[in-house]
Amino acid sequence: MFVCVTEDRSKLMEEDNFKELYVVLDNDELPMNWKRASDAAAVWIPIKHLKEMPKVSSPEWQASFDTMIEKAQPFGWVSSDGLSVRAHIKLGI
Repeated sequence: MFVCVTEDRSKLMEEDNFKELYVVLDNDELPMNWKRASDAAAVWIPIKHLKEMPKVSSPEWQASFDTMIEKAQPFGWVSSDGLSVRAHIKLGI
């Protein structure tokens, strides 16, 4: 899955692809509550924000999303407080 971020909105795309997570920015600005990672090639996205984005959020989707986050944690892709997940940035749409 990826999040497409434009000036006026952010939209979850390929929301059933739980094998990857990245962000596509049309400019260098981030939505509120997102933070640039220290290497500037990634962002920290609040997990709660991602869970609220899908068009249809079934219990199965939530379980698959939670599993994706659990699998990312040992690799340092989940913040120490467990509230954010790290995603690579791709510029341009």
